[in-house]
Amino acid sequence: MMKWYMPYPCYLRELKLLLREQRLVRQRRLIRLTVVMPNIPGSLSRLLDILAQTRINVVDVDIE
Repeated sequence: MMKWYMPYPCYLRELKLLLREQRLVRQRRLIRLTVVMPNIPGSLSRLLDILAQTRINVVDVDIE
């Protein structure tokens, strides 16, 4: 049986990112937002414009 492992530096980097994310959530500086919108051209752009006007940084966008 082969054992799979993540090299230590990669594991450490992922752990640091996770801890940073948890800290930002506790400080109420990071939220997850789910938005349902119509599938028409420009709708995502308009949403991101609104968020930018309020000085909100978007870290990741997941489209399904």
